[in-house]
Amino acid sequence: MTNRIRRMLATGAVMTGVLFAGQAVVATPMASASASNCPARPAFWDGTVGNYCVIVFGSGLKVDEVYGTFTNLVRPVCNWNITAEFFDINYKWYRTFSGAVHSGCSRHSSTSVYPRYTAKNGYMCSTLKDNGNRLTSYCFRIKA
Repeated sequence: MTNRIRRMLATGAVMTGVLFAGQAVVATPMASASASNCPARPAFWDGTVGNYCVIVFGSGLKVDEVYGTFTNLVRPVCNWNITAEFFDINYKWYRTFSGAVHSGCSRHSSTSVYPRYTAKNGYMCSTLKDNGNRLTSYCFRIKA
């Protein structure tokens, strides 16, 4: 397991879901060809409290869009963006897609990153970053 995903898993700040061909199985309601994760008010890595919700659009190994939204933060997130990071089944990182950096500060906003990428069997993690630093990540199991 790589240090990057090990740090994500060790903090407890990572939620996981599963994206299968044609359906999603996660801790949220089932949706065709997509997956979502939106826990209630988790504590982020730096102690910030708020919601970061992620919806993954695609099917099987194909990830078309990763939509991230954050709300109800106790402090603003500044110069922020989201990423879509891909790991193989052995947790080895192999690809990252980064969304545009949004200048300024906000306590609630949303954006998407569009990988339009066919991944390997493994994991896709979406990370919310504040001034280039990871606040929280949610991971989804993706497989054919």
